[in-house]
Amino acid sequence: MNMITAIFLVVLLISGCINSTSRPTPEEDTSARELLQGRDCVVSISGFSFRKTPSVERAKLEGYPIKDPDGPSSSISKIRRIEFSDDSLLLGSNHCVTVVGE
Repeated sequence: MNMITAIFLVVLLISGCINSTSRPTPEEDTSARELLQGRDCVVSISGFSFRKTPSVERAKLEGYPIKDPDGPSSSISKIRRIEFSDDSLLLGSNHCVTVVGE
């Protein structure tokens, strides 16, 4: 077995899948209704990506109706909650921010 194959097998065996979702604050603005959901994601491979972090402002601009995701998009003006999620698989990862509001 050559060295590159051995390194690949070690990386494959010690890496795994991770999914993590968190809210920066546990409170929600209950005066805002859950009508729209916007999401902005950044994909990185081995730590390299085109953008540094996902943006709340970009997620607000991509608001889609929660009950009809294929419906027309509109901007979110009042935020109910913000969630951050990270999905990792082997050498790649997906970092997202989700904004819910009206």
